[in-house]
Amino acid sequence: MAQNGNNDLNEVLRQLAAVTQQLANRPERQSTDPAGDLFKKVAQSKPPTYQGEANPTVLEE
Repeated sequence: MAQNGNNDLNEVLRQLAAVTQQLANRPERQSTDPAGDLFKKVAQSKPPTYQGEANPTVLEE
């Protein structure tokens, strides 16, 4: 009976190793934070910033 228990444990460990290997070989997943990705893209483009001018047309330009 102990031998059968060892075989079962060995099989579970073999399956666990196979799943672990499959997960390690998966390509990187896309980010799940689209708002964060958009923020990064905007920040990388270095947009002009509002400097607090009193004239609102400065901001529009």
